[in-house]
Amino acid sequence: MKKSTITGLTVGVIAVVFLVMGIVKGANAKKLIARCTESAPGVIVDVDSKLVRRKRSSHTEYCGTVEYTPNGASKPTTFETEWTVVTLTTGTQTTVHYDPSDPDIAYTDKVQPEGATPSFITAGILAVVGVVVFLVNRAKGN
Repeated sequence: MKKSTITGLTVGVIAVVFLVMGIVKGANAKKLIARCTESAPGVIVDVDSKLVRRKRSSHTEYCGTVEYTPNGASKPTTFETEWTVVTLTTGTQTTVHYDPSDPDIAYTDKVQPEGATPSFITAGILAVVGVVVFLVNRAKGN
């Protein structure tokens, strides 16, 4: 098999992997949102942060611990948000959406479940790269 064909197939397989990851992540986010039919006021009680470095830039991501009392419950529940670039600060009030049958499953208005967009963008870029590699190699007669 030609090296160019192997390169094109490799890029294609990686693109499909990211596409599948996006589909799964998007489906999971939709399920979470569908399960969380109740809401209650909450407060961010703790925040962790980390510096994410890239080749030419860096940014800070945050993960918050949120405390809220589900409707009808006698004591508060806590959960952690997903890591996000949205700045979270201790003491911030937020609305918590939660699953009434399992209050540990929740998300906030500030940090909603991440959808599939990043994986779809990556898959799209890889698909374009794969097509370009294929067309360049085809034009060269490889």
